[in-house]
Amino acid sequence: FALIQAHIRTEVDVSEECIIDGDPILIQELIDNLVSNAIKFSKPSGGCIRIHGRADEDMVTLIISDTGIGLINGEETKIFEEFYKSDRSRHDKSSTGLGLAICRKIIQKHQGTIQASSDGPDQGTTFTIIIPRRCIRKEDEQNLS
Repeated sequence: FALIQAHIRTEVDVSEECIIDGDPILIQELIDNLVSNAIKFSKPSGGCIRIHGRADEDMVTLIISDTGIGLINGEETKIFEEFYKSDRSRHDKSSTGLGLAICRKIIQKHQGTIQASSDGPDQGTTFTIIIPRRCIRKEDEQNLS
């Protein structure tokens, strides 16, 4: 519904092999957060959100990109800090600045990586997540000791 109201088109291309043996609630929160941000930082005229996922034998790569407000040079790492808000998003009083920090913690818990990239302001943002297909969980760590 939010996508229709914001005039945002979506393109989803995720292979069936993109199965992660991890915490399903946290993985859902991760994806929800990234897609919500893509909607929130879309241009008023609308845009496009692309979700692309591929898997190889050991890893899943998920790329979520948008055509929104983009990043200023140097923000690529700062946006994952707790309470960080871009100057262009400080007007949003409903945001705590914790969403991407939470995403980073979810990825770290699953032994993966997350990166943000952008060609600059108004050029959109791309988040690339690489995560093992089989994540070691707490109960598994105890069995390894």
